[in-house]
Amino acid sequence: MRNADCIVLILLFIAAGCATRPQTSFYLIPDPEGKVGEVTVTNAAGSATLTKANETVATLSADKPFSASRAATEEEIQAKFGDASR
Repeated sequence: MRNADCIVLILLFIAAGCATRPQTSFYLIPDPEGKVGEVTVTNAAGSATLTKANETVATLSADKPFSASRAATEEEIQAKFGDASR
């Protein structure tokens, strides 16, 4: 699977999992070969570009700015994505 395909799939899982939460988060995780792509997420308040493995940002709504990016822990990645992150 290409990086872009993996990223889209992960973002869909995030969107589905966040349906009942007040915060939406975006994660960039490496593909199975360990390669990291790049993704830019945009809303009415601006955009954020993720370029590092396990980097994450969040927003409270479509008109609120994104949080500062941070590195997600391996435990956090496993809790959110399980085997899909491998």
